[in-house]
This record gives sequence, C-alpha cells and structure tokens, in this order.
Amino acid sequence: MDYDNLSKTILKNVGGEENILDVYHCITRLRFHLKDSSKVNEKEIIDSEGIAGAQFKGREFQVIIGNHVKNVYENLVSHMNGSGKQDGEVSAEKTNIMTKLMDTLAGVFVPVLPAITAAGMVKSVLALLLAFRAVSAERDIYQLFNILSDAAFYFLPFLLAVTSARKFKTNEFLALTVAGSLMYPTIITGAANGGVLHVFGITIPFINYSASIIPIVLSVWLLSKVYRFIDKRTPETVRLLIAPMLSLFIIVPISLGLVAPLGNYAGYYLASFLTWIFAVSGPVAGLILGAIIPLIVMTGMHYVVNPIVLQNLNQLGYDFIAPLFFLCNIAQAGATLAVFTKAKDKKLRSLALSTGISAMFGITEPAMYGVNIHEKKPFYASLIAGGIGGFVATMFGVKVYAFVMPGITGIPAYITQGGDNTNIAVIILSLLITFASSFGLTLILWKDKKINIKEEPQIVPEETLNEEFVRSPIEGEIVSLTDVPDTIFSKQIVGFGVAFIPESREIRAPFEGQVTMISESKHAISLKSKGGIELLIHVGIDSAKLGGVGFEVTVKAGDNIRVGDKLMEVNLEYLKEKGVDILTPVIVTNASVFNRIELLGVGSKGNWETNIIAVL
Repeated sequence: MDYDNLSKTILKNVGGEENILDVYHCITRLRFHLKDSSKVNEKEIIDSEGIAGAQFKGREFQVIIGNHVKNVYENLVSHMNGSGKQDGEVSAEKTNIMTKLMDTLAGVFVPVLPAITAAGMVKSVLALLLAFRAVSAERDIYQLFNILSDAAFYFLPFLLAVTSARKFKTNEFLALTVAGSLMYPTIITGAANGGVLHVFGITIPFINYSASIIPIVLSVWLLSKVYRFIDKRTPETVRLLIAPMLSLFIIVPISLGLVAPLGNYAGYYLASFLTWIFAVSGPVAGLILGAIIPLIVMTGMHYVVNPIVLQNLNQLGYDFIAPLFFLCNIAQAGATLAVFTKAKDKKLRSLALSTGISAMFGITEPAMYGVNIHEKKPFYASLIAGGIGGFVATMFGVKVYAFVMPGITGIPAYITQGGDNTNIAVIILSLLITFASSFGLTLILWKDKKINIKEEPQIVPEETLNEEFVRSPIEGEIVSLTDVPDTIFSKQIVGFGVAFIPESREIRAPFEGQVTMISESKHAISLKSKGGIELLIHVGIDSAKLGGVGFEVTVKAGDNIRVGDKLMEVNLEYLKEKGVDILTPVIVTNASVFNRIELLGVGSKGNWETNIIAVL
C-alpha cells in the first residue's frame, strides 16, 4: 500500500490540513474533527485504493482503513505541520447528546486500548499456562507477569486522566494530579475499613477507585471547566502560580466528596442493572444483542460498551457482554470467508480472504464494510449467525475474565481458574456454531454476480431462450456507474447497471412489463419486466430536491408497459439551471437472483434500439 499517496489523497479531500481541528485513530478508522464538514469530498476518499469506507458520525468524519490504520495515521500526520491538532471553531452544527457521548467515549478510550488489551492478553497467556500446569502461581516469573497484566487496569484512572485531559483540552499534569488524589494510598487502604474524611462540611468517603472509569472522566471534565474559567480571569503575571493552585483546591475536594463517588455508584448500578437484565432475559438478551452488534458498531456506539465491560471485570471479576462481540466478529469472518470460497472475481476473493482472516483476529470493519454490507446477503447471514451464537453463549452463561481483543487470540481469557473447563468448552462450541451458521447461510443465500462489461452497444438480437435484455430507456452516452458522484450508486449498493448522460428529454420503457413505483418527486421510476427484472431509472443526482418540477410523468404505478412506451419527459435545461447533475443511473436492483449480468456499450452512445443490459 502506498501510504504516502493515500495520505495526500485523504488530506486533500477532507479540505486540507487547515480544515482539520483534530485527527486520531482507533483500531480500524481515522477519525477527523473538522472546521467545515462541507469541504469533505467523501466520494473521492471512498473510491481510493486502501480505503474500506467513509462516513460522518455526528461532527466526526471517519475513514475506515483496517489493519493498516496506524501506518496511514503516522504517514498522514507526517504531512501535517500541526501534528494532527489545531485550534479553531467548528462550523455550527446540531449535535445531539448521544453523538456527543459517543464522541467523548471514543476520544477517551481509544488511545488507552493498546495498554489494556496488551495487559488482557498477558493475563490470557498466564491463564493458559496455569491451565496446562506449565507454571505455578507462586513462581516469581508468574508474579512478575501478573504485575504486568494488572498494572494497566489497577492504574487505569491515570491512563484515562491523560486521554480525558486531551479530549477536554485541559492540562494533562493537573489531570494526573486529580487521578493521584483518587488513587492516594490513604484513600485506597481506608476503603477496606469504610473510613471517611470530614472537610469543610463535606463527607469524603474512602472508595477504592482502582480500575474505575467514570469517576476520573467526570473529574477531569469538571477540571477543564474550572481551570479554563480561572485561567482566563487571572492576570498573566501570576497565572502560572494562581490558576493551577486554585483549580486543584476547588476540584480535588469536590471530586473526592461528590463527583467521584457519584461516578462510582453510577458504574456500579449500571453493571448491576445489566447483570439483572441478562439474568431475567437470559438467552433472549443474548440473541437480540448478538444479532444487532454490527448495527451498533456501524453507529459507533460500541465504544459505550467498553466502560461497561471494564466495570464488570472490576466489580464481578468477569464480563458477559464482550463474548457476544467475539461471536459477532466470528460471524463476520464466516460470511466473508464463504464469499471467498464462492466468488469468481479475483479482486473480491482477495479482499474477502484478507478481511476474513482479520475478522478472526478481532478486526471486523474491513470485512463488514468492504465485503458483507456491499454484498448484502452475507451481512444478513452474519446478523442471524451472531444472534444464534449469542443465544447459545448466554444460555450457558459464558464469561470472559480479562479485557482482550474479541478475536481467536483472546480465547485463553475464557479459561476458568480452578480446573473447571466448562466455560472454555462452551465458548469454543458457540464460536463453531456461529462460524458454521454464518458460513453456511452465506453459501445458501449469496449468489456470485458475474458482471461482464462490453464496450460495443448491442443491437436488439433475436429472442433467446434464457437471456433477457434491457433496452436503453434514454438516448445519450452510456457511462459506468463508478462515474456517478453518489456512493449509493457508484458503490453499487442499490444494484448493478449503467448510467446515461441524457441527450433527449424522453424516458421510454426498456422492456415489456409493469410500472411498480413512481417517486413523489417524479425523478425516479421503478419497473418490473415479465421475466422478473426489477429496474430503477433515477433521473439526475440529488434531483428529489426539485419536488417534481421539471418532470412530466405519463404513466402511473400499476400500468402495463410495452417496449418503447413513453414513461416521462424531463426538462434537462431546467435541471441544469438548478444545478442538478443530469447523470441518470439505470440499475437492476434484484441482480442477486440472476446468474449473470452483462453491461453492454459502456463508453458508447445509446439509443432506443440499443440493448444496454443482458440478464441470464
């Protein structure tokens, strides 16, 4: 992969470095906060080699890379003078509370994932060694690596203090000082005895905040507000002395006496509530959550789950939600690898194999966006399989005992100390059922679409027994769908076909059949041939905004049509005057039910006697 060229392409199409307020990355995505989101050329980014997808989530623009995201990020930042961060105002946009919450959690948790997942993997390896009696828990070497596996979790408030300070744009060292007050030995040791402090009329309970999450995040958020308020109002000559001191003087008592305890109780009761939900609903909860996890990932809400998982591990010693994410990843892998075994196209096979293997190790977004969602039915199969796996795992009460990547390398984290092998056996059984379900359903549901593109237009041939043709509904130049400046067409999400640059106003019936739908804004019409071809003719890009003006439809839904019947007349000059691109996609929307589709005459002129699509 040419990281240098890819970085330059991304930079150019997010509006340049001057449009970037902040950029960071998670396991698979680059995440941009931009001054003006209207400057983003999403199509150019998505069409670039090495990119699995791109999308806006609230104010954040996400570019889905996959396993190479760290290398792309480092190369991208090397082209930026500001090292990925600038000061500035974001263009005014409405952002709901949930979007802000997800954005905050992603910004706070993503940077610490390498530390806590590494610690979790070490814990998994130790569990595996203990299970096979390769090492004793009393051995010094075990104690050493056990310290390593616990350190990131025990001192998690310090890690989160740094990332929270960066997210809330406050001083990192003041944030670390606040974390130090929560983790001070007097507090930690006093928590075992239930001691308290009484200061300024405030009762400060002794609570063990090790491995806690919400207390430090809330405390640093409050610190950012107080420090900024004081800093702006303090004379510059004494600002360095007064602003930090007053901020800590205010924040530490409030944090220890109110904010941190409230955050601690919130985390405790949230974990207890979820435990109760799963205890009451049992396998049904696993079925539903297991099936919808990919949809949660698509919205970015999966980062909300990380604090819950960590809270469960801290409070209960195990977690029951993370296994469902593991099963979801295996479902994505099963669907993608099934596509690999069935696909004829070399590029699709290569993509399916590489992304399928990545999904097995816990990196699923390239598989999900690059293969399964694009092909649709593999994605549906993965949702069903994830639900089946979730049902089985929850029915037997599967637990994970460490925070690990939801992939096959994390399997040792399911080993129960004490010699009971039930949990590890059930998770393996659940994984096999999930993979087999996803793989098998994809083989049954998904048909490889063989698409041939021919350069020369085809004059109407004699009728053949098994082949059906779609004639040109428009006169004009035939171009590839990839040239359409709308990803829903260019990525062939709606279906397969061609596009026209119209040279005549009339839209005519391309086969014998029936009108099935006419959009309220009259810019799109759906037809169904006698042979079962479902065709969409979409006149113009973003033409719905005209509200039907410029379109004169001469048929209605339910009308029978014959080849050459007039369907509508379009005022192309009016569309151009209103700034509407007149490019017109003509798409077979049910291509998956046919064995082969041939696109005829791409790059040539089409007329009403020309065949543009052949379906077998």
